[in-house]
Amino acid sequence: KKRHAIVLDNENKKIVIQDEKGDNRIEMMTEKGKMKLVAAKSLDILVSDTIKIHLNGETGAVKIDANELSVKASKQIRLESDGNLTEKGAQVMVEGASMVKVESSGILKLAGSPINAG
Repeated sequence: KKRHAIVLDNENKKIVIQDEKGDNRIEMMTEKGKMKLVAAKSLDILVSDTIKIHLNGETGAVKIDANELSVKASKQIRLESDGNLTEKGAQVMVEGASMVKVESSGILKLAGSPINAG
């Protein structure tokens, strides 16, 4: 009968902790400096009560709850959706060092009270 396992594989330089079927496991490839977390249905990462990351393998959804979230890339950040893309905040600011371009292949709606341009 197969049971939960902790495998220390010195030949392949690998450590594995897994359930009976291997559907949920932690793999550490020590020589390659790699680590893999595998969850059959969902994975939660919790840090204190202030940071929560939930990955739902059944729906494909990722949810991050935090007091502050910063994303920085030296080359490019791309946000893309085949459906809707929504940005919402008490104040939303968009700034481009050399250019800001807003384009629509359909209707472009600009609303506000008041609208200041220039």
